[in-house]
Amino acid sequence: MEDRPTAPLVPLMLDRERHLRLTLAALARYKKQIGKPLFSLFDEIGKLADDPKAATDIPETEIATAIWAMAVHEDPALTVEQVMEEVDFRNLDVVIGKITEAIGGEKAAATVKRVNGQDPLAAPATLIGSASGASPATTSESELPSSTN
Repeated sequence: MEDRPTAPLVPLMLDRERHLRLTLAALARYKKQIGKPLFSLFDEIGKLADDPKAATDIPETEIATAIWAMAVHEDPALTVEQVMEEVDFRNLDVVIGKITEAIGGEKAAATVKRVNGQDPLAAPATLIGSASGASPATTSESELPSSTN
């Protein structure tokens, strides 16, 4: 039997433990509901490294839809409204951290910025510093994650 790579499951406690999984299906679900790619939300989350108060600028429906899109695989009855009822300001930082982890964390941040035409070396160290273990000032283009296979 051939091993096939799968997206990791990221546990998130809501009404019960849910598991976020970033798949093509999750990306398509999010885009169908919101009208833009899930990675646009990741760009907004990335701004939190510079300004933690920016969390209030991220639309609540986008956060809830991202969670729903990545968690509905294990519970088809789950709704965006249910997710919105479970997330509040007491657990928002944890939720945003779990979304970031499911998307791919710091390595994904550098890749998304490069794909979007931004210079990943200009990103805050908290976003790309641990992707290669090097600081942004010493990271060369060849050390950055590749978007090609």
